[in-house]
Amino acid sequence: MNCPKCKNPIEDNATVCEWCGATIVNNITPQFHPFIVEKSFIMIIEGVFSIVGRGTIVIGCIEKGIVRIGDELNIIANNTVLHKTKCIGIEKFRKQLKSAEAGNNVGILLQEVSKKDIAIGMIVTN
Repeated sequence: MNCPKCKNPIEDNATVCEWCGATIVNNITPQFHPFIVEKSFIMIIEGVFSIVGRGTIVIGCIEKGIVRIGDELNIIANNTVLHKTKCIGIEKFRKQLKSAEAGNNVGILLQEVSKKDIAIGMIVTN
């Protein structure tokens, strides 16, 4: 292995080049996940649809947590709870799911909520 600064040979486990004093970073890969699964469920609404006979579907990317069918959910706007509802279905790319976690783009079917009561930018949480 060579020093990235002076191109002189260095040992594999060296942290400083003995020729130029440059700091050597070897095989460091950051281990992180941009989405947090352990926290409470939060999704910002990016779209709203209504299906006659089924209910209202909110679409968005889950920012935090996990949502499951049967979970009690709140729709929040301006730091106030506007509606309390229940998740009766989850769909991701036309596949029915039992649960979805942070990072998934999903459609959540909500019970007893009208399309006119929901707007883009509102938050769904539990």
